[in-house]
Amino acid sequence: MKFIIPGRLDGLNEYTKACRGNAFGGNAAKKRNQKIVKEAIQQAVKEGRLAPVEVYPIQLRIQWFEKNRRRDIDNIVFAKKFIQDALVEAGILEDDTQRHINQCHDLVFVDKDNPRIEVELAEESRGKKGEQ
Repeated sequence: MKFIIPGRLDGLNEYTKACRGNAFGGNAAKKRNQKIVKEAIQQAVKEGRLAPVEVYPIQLRIQWFEKNRRRDIDNIVFAKKFIQDALVEAGILEDDTQRHINQCHDLVFVDKDNPRIEVELAEESRGKKGEQ
C-alpha cells in the first residue's frame, strides 16, 4: 500500500524553531504537518490504494523527493513522526509502537519540479522459516 504527500513537511529545524517560538508553537506545527499527511491518506483511501493494516508488524519505506539538496537528511526524515502519527489518527495503523512498525527505510532524492514524499506500508519480511 502506498500514498504520496505533495510538497514537503517541516524538518527538525523548523519544528524546533516552532517549539522555541512560544508554548503552543510545537503543537501547532505538529497539527499542521499531520493535516497535510492526513489529506494525502484520505485521498489514497478514496482511490483504493490504502486501507487499514491487518497484519503486523509492517515496514515503512519512505522516499523523500526534495526540491534541492539544502536540507540535511536527518532534518528531512524527522518528519516521519508526523507521518506515523497521522497514519494512526486516520485509522490506517492501530498504533506506531515497535509491535506495529519494526522497520523504517528512508531514501532521499532531488526532484526540483515535483517535491513529494512517497510512503509505502509493507509487510515485514520474516526471512527463512523459523528465523526471528
